[in-house]
Amino acid sequence: MSTVAQRYGADGEFAEPGRVPGVPHPAYYGGGRHARDDDGIDHGGWTGAAEEPPPTDEPPPISGALVQQHRTLPHGELRADFGAHLETHYPRLVAQLYAITLNPQEAHDAVQDAYSRAWRRWNDLRDLDEDPVHGHEDPAVGWVRRVAIRTSMRGRFLRRRRRPAAEDTDPRTGALLEALGRLGPADRRAVVLHHMAGLPAAAVAELEGVGEQEIRRRLVRGREVVTEGMAEVLEEIVGAPVEAAPYVDGGHTRVVEGGRA
Repeated sequence: MSTVAQRYGADGEFAEPGRVPGVPHPAYYGGGRHARDDDGIDHGGWTGAAEEPPPTDEPPPISGALVQQHRTLPHGELRADFGAHLETHYPRLVAQLYAITLNPQEAHDAVQDAYSRAWRRWNDLRDLDEDPVHGHEDPAVGWVRRVAIRTSMRGRFLRRRRRPAAEDTDPRTGALLEALGRLGPADRRAVVLHHMAGLPAAAVAELEGVGEQEIRRRLVRGREVVTEGMAEVLEEIVGAPVEAAPYVDGGHTRVVEGGRA
């Protein structure tokens, strides 16, 4: 069985010029004044949704299949903890980013970039306290998702790539993708973060930098397009494909494509 990335194309062309409508509050997703949150952790080097990162002496992100040759990295306990987290949460995060961006390769790229950044500060991320506003979600999962969403909004990701052809998708998947595509970016993020990631409306409002009532309005608009029945199968259709999960083999963590390393 092929992965989501293999089933759908990833080539494309530039989208409309200018900023994508519905870009969320930049202070939380990584722009403006709040690059460092109250937890004291530097939440990445991006300075805005459509800006390139500033020069940095920080080593470049890990390239290729995320985090190869784990055994060469220091601190075995951190290495094992990071590998387990990656294997458990990577597929679901990719599925959520895919539902937001409507592009499988962009979703993989954004989550891999976020996890490479997470590894460099994993000792701090693993010790973050749960935030009840976020429904007791693993704080590291929320951090990776937030950075991945921010990355997907950067200038080099703001492309409109060819959507999967109808013959490349099963009918339910095609119908859901078409429905999500009819939503604006902000409404689509609200639907995915609330219904697929399971975040309370208050947590989505915090991420987007808007009031909770605005999020509820976005969810109402989303439900008008993505019917209740489609919302129920949202995770089933684009959630956590087993064959796309990374796995650990002999101390190495790789991203599996098509069920094979």
